[in-house]
Formats: sequence, C-alpha cells, structure tokens
Amino acid sequence: MLSKVISSTLRERCVAIAKFIGEQLRSPRDVLSFFDRARQQVSLYDDLQWSPIAMSNGCTGVAILHSALDEALPNEGWSHRAHDQLAAAVSTRTSDISLFSGWSGFAVAAAYCSRQHQNYRVLVDQVSQLLTRYAASWLTVAGQAPLNSRYFDLIAGAAGHYLALGACDLGEPASAELEYLSAVVDRLERNGWRSLTDYYGASGPVEISATNLGISHGISGIGSALAVSRRSEREGDVAERIGDVLLKSTVKTLWGRQWPAMIVEGEDATPGRMAWCYGTPGTAIALWNIGVRTKRDDFKSLALETMKIALQVPRASWLVSDFGVCHGLAGLALLFMLIGSESACEELVAAAHNMTVELVDAFREDMPLGYRSDYNGEQFDGPGLLDGAAGVGLSLLTLSGACDSAWLRWFAMC
Repeated sequence: MLSKVISSTLRERCVAIAKFIGEQLRSPRDVLSFFDRARQQVSLYDDLQWSPIAMSNGCTGVAILHSALDEALPNEGWSHRAHDQLAAAVSTRTSDISLFSGWSGFAVAAAYCSRQHQNYRVLVDQVSQLLTRYAASWLTVAGQAPLNSRYFDLIAGAAGHYLALGACDLGEPASAELEYLSAVVDRLERNGWRSLTDYYGASGPVEISATNLGISHGISGIGSALAVSRRSEREGDVAERIGDVLLKSTVKTLWGRQWPAMIVEGEDATPGRMAWCYGTPGTAIALWNIGVRTKRDDFKSLALETMKIALQVPRASWLVSDFGVCHGLAGLALLFMLIGSESACEELVAAAHNMTVELVDAFREDMPLGYRSDYNGEQFDGPGLLDGAAGVGLSLLTLSGACDSAWLRWFAMC
C-alpha cells in the first residue's frame, strides 16, 4: 500500500473521513434511508440494483467498511455495527448468488468480518451450503443460455461466483464453475471473442455484440479472477488465453497504446474511460495479474506501459465522473497503487499518492456522505461500496494502510 510514503497527517485524515462516512451509515436503517434518497435523485434508480444483501449497493458492502473501521479504530464498536449490517442483509429472501448483489458477496463479506474475531464462521459455513445448492442449478441454466456476459462476468456471473466459492473453500462447486468458465472461453474464441453484452446507456439497457474487454463485465474479469484465485494450474492456462487477446486489443492514441472498453466489429475502437470497470486501468490490472500468474513478462510489461501512458493523457479525457471505486477516483488510486507497488514504479506510486490527496481534499463535510456519486450525469448521495461513499471510505483506509486489503480480491485487483 502507500503506508511507506504517506504522511501520518494524511493517514489520520483518511481514517477520519472513513469514520465520518461510517457514522453516517451507522445502522441498516441509515443505509436504507440513503437508498430511498437516491430513489428520488436518480431517474434510472432500478439500474443500480439496490438491495440489503448487495455487496455493491447494500448493507453487505457497508458491513465491510465497518469491519475495516474496527481494524483502524479498535474498541469503538465498529464490529457491532458490522454485525447489524450483516444481520439486515441475511434476512433477504433471494436465490441470487452473484458476487456483487447476492449470496456470493455476502459470504466473502462475512468471512472478511470474521478475520479478527471469528464471529461468523458458522454463518459462512451455512451460506456456503446454500451457495453449493444454488450454484448447481444456476450452472444448468447458464450452460444452456446464449453467450451473454451477464453469465460469465465478475459482477453477476461465474467469474464472481468462482472467487467466492474459492474463498469459502468449496472445491466441488468451484471446479464446476471453472469447467463452465473454461467452456465459455472456448465458445468466445470460436466466436471471435465476441459475446452479447447488456450496455447501459443514457436511455437504458441495450444488448450489443462485442468483444467486451472490461474487468467488471468482460473477459478481463474472467482472466483476472482466475489469475488471483490460485486453486489449480488450469486457471493459469485459461487466463493466459485471455491475456493473449488483451495483448492484441490495444488501440493507438496520441500518447501511446490504450485499451477500449469494447471492440465492435465494423466500428473504430476508441480508448475507454479511465476506470476500474472499463478502460485502461482495469484492463491493465487484469493483464498484470495474468502476467504474474503465468510468468509472462510481456503481459506485465504492457500493463505497466499503458498505466504510465495513462498519466500522460489529459485529465479531461479520463472521463472520471465521481470518487467511487467502479468508475471514480478511488478505484484509480487503488489500481495505480497496486501496479506501482508491485512493479516498484515510483511514478505510479506517486500518482496513487496524489490521487489519495485529491480524494481527501474533495471531501465535503457539508454533504450527507462527504462525496456524491454520478450515474449517467445524475448526482446522488450513494452509500454503496461499488460506486458510493462506503467504497471511498474503504479505499482511503486501504490506501493509507489502516485496514486489511483482502477485499480487493473480490474486485479481481490482486
């Protein structure tokens, strides 16, 4: 992390901001009240998939923030608040096993909250049994479905399930998911790496056919999830095939090579936004992780090169619209920090430090959560972990070295 280069004053400020956010979201009732507020602020509210069990936008994600605060500020009652958030989430009646909005996310969050006090091991075991049962039926449906990214991506599909099943040490269902992901990669290769993708534009969702490179919904997510899992040699073999595609999928810009979000046949590919979800930084961390796993220096070299090039691109072209993890400044700071630290690149580490300072300076105590989120140009007070204030607070704790960074695994970052 940045703990070796960050000042004590900046670290204290990061923790104080995270505490402010945590206090504003102290109870499940507070979290849900912000969801209700967002309903009034965002016209396409349902697209954000708010739910108590959601790790992305629900009580489960806030529980992770509270658990991290318990590590940074012990004996202040944050573990009890994390418990209350998990209790609200577990009451949700759903068969959704996705990582970001279902039981997979709840399982890894409960495991994260157990790392210091071992309070939730029985609960994790119970949820693991539920995941095992639901995963089998889900794979039956997915195996017969069209080649759509929603079935294999990190957010809602098998790449996310696989990370969670591995974290819960569920060998048999994890092996079935790996078989499915391997078959998906075979199908993608035969189809020129194109799949159907639900693209969310200003007017709502549209299904398109494209080579989806994103880490959130595309092949980078499969490759990075397999690379960081480290459960079998086959993971590396499948991930390497995706790495070879990413190696050839950059586009030339005035500053050098960058990645587009998608490649649509017959259309000119252009660089995507600078973000975790899509664009160069998220794709670069995926290729970096695949390179580490497969010992491919050419993968790591291109990932590092593109991140350095990203710093030369004018900031206005980054299209950073808010401060969250998904497509905001917090996610970028984490990505520059990770690749910078692992490659010992002072330029990237300095960039991550500067972004951390920028996050701290952007905090507004007169705002309900200190920061506002953006969805298709609409500003709202988002409490979520993926694109809201909880994610900013957790990122600040992580960047300053004040909490366990294990949660980054579920974003396929490391």
